[in-house]
Amino acid sequence: MADITAGADRYQIAGRIERLPFSRWHFKMGAIVSTGWFFDGFDALAIAYVLPVLVPAWHLTFATGSTLISAGYIGQLIGSIVFGWLGERYGRVPIFRYTLILYTVMSIACCFAWDYWSLFTMRAIQGLGLGGEIPIMAAYIGELAKSTHRGRYGLGFQLWFSI
Repeated sequence: MADITAGADRYQIAGRIERLPFSRWHFKMGAIVSTGWFFDGFDALAIAYVLPVLVPAWHLTFATGSTLISAGYIGQLIGSIVFGWLGERYGRVPIFRYTLILYTVMSIACCFAWDYWSLFTMRAIQGLGLGGEIPIMAAYIGELAKSTHRGRYGLGFQLWFSI
């Protein structure tokens, strides 16, 4: 009986979200998610702008430069799987907070990298936090947008990645 009641409550919450008018709270949540998505895109492009300076300074080859770029993406892959699961298990807000802190700290740490391996390691760890944000932000978009506007909102947030 408790399972039936819990399921009914879930549908009532979804119905309530559908009936809510667009408010300041929606705008605030959208701004937070958009900011996270913007920095995801920024990180993906930042290494591309830094790499031409690092190649001659650290005597990088094409292979080492490529692996330096891919270190962040490998971290994102692992982070999205692990932190996405943790977000569903322990709550999205605290896990989102931890991934944001991890990403921020490692972004600053990357500024102080002294060689290839230090930057490679920091970018991989930074990617964990960055990858952990993505599934949580995507879930928020799906939950907070009305069903009639969900696709438009999803596209709008994806555009922040390329901006």
